[in-house]
Amino acid sequence: MRRLLLSVDAKGYGGATDRRQERMQVDLLAVLDEAAERTGLSRSGWTRQPGGDGELAILPDTEPEARVVEDFPRALAGALRARNRDVRPELRLRLRLAVHHGVTLDAPNGHAGAGPVAVSRLCDSRPLKDALAASGADLAVIYSRQVFADTIRQERTGLGPKELREVRVVQKEFDEPAWMWIPGHDVHALVLPASDEPGSDPEPGPVLEPVPDPGGEIDAVMCFAEQDVATVERLALKLRRRGVTVWIEPWVEPGLVVLLEKERAIGAASNGILVFSRAAVTQPGVLDDYAALLARVHEPGGRRFVPVLIEDVPLPRFAALRRPLDLTGDRFDEDGRIDLLARAIGIDTTG
Repeated sequence: MRRLLLSVDAKGYGGATDRRQERMQVDLLAVLDEAAERTGLSRSGWTRQPGGDGELAILPDTEPEARVVEDFPRALAGALRARNRDVRPELRLRLRLAVHHGVTLDAPNGHAGAGPVAVSRLCDSRPLKDALAASGADLAVIYSRQVFADTIRQERTGLGPKELREVRVVQKEFDEPAWMWIPGHDVHALVLPASDEPGSDPEPGPVLEPVPDPGGEIDAVMCFAEQDVATVERLALKLRRRGVTVWIEPWVEPGLVVLLEKERAIGAASNGILVFSRAAVTQPGVLDDYAALLARVHEPGGRRFVPVLIEDVPLPRFAALRRPLDLTGDRFDEDGRIDLLARAIGIDTTG
């Protein structure tokens, strides 16, 4: 039987503490309930398969598809915005949501059929993860080919097809086009790996892994204040697209000790980048990173240290001796400045 399916997943759950995971589960259910209530949907009638950091939901035919496709994500983005308003940036709840219409069957250990598999692959896809990271948004949404063709393109919602960005999702045995939407953001302005675009060949070019092994070669390690994580993830993704192997803390794999991995990355990286902002110049942890990066400069075979300004703040003494990469102006020339940064750390972007 063909049913409407939703899959939702929380960013950063695996690396959170036990208490933080418990809080994320509570907040996840709260924002999903609130979004459904705001849009007149009845979650009590959904068949839900919880997963700790996420949920697979199979909706009954009584739920209006247009509300599920457009109104529910809008309400969910609003609920997340309200929930995240007064929390520290690293404690924000950020979600990926996939919407699909496909075949599902009841099975002894949950649900079977192509529908649950497809919606799960979409939710866990690299394009959606990269879009959430690059946008800094609280919510990124992806629609399957069926939902786009039957609901959005047929003007059964208020979403215009041009508001969505087509990508190619290759996840295990799944290989299909899909369409992404980020409420409140221009999804077309995001810099994403070229292999995620439809019609592109996923083989040529660098392989963009989530985080390099600190024991291997790292072109640059980026250190920054926790308040600047969204900006830094966007910059790191742009550097990755240019073939730079970048290490940043949010990309540490679940189960690893973050401070130990950072220490190893700083020791292994050919270049150190510190992102300066009002928050960065006041946080003791960032100043410790600054000292560690400078120490590497003065070791035998020393590395380059590059200060990057994202806000107009005075640089500390030894950083001020170096020419910073200034990103404090309008972002229209950000790509040109990222090219300059890539060249400064030894990556040729002209080839």
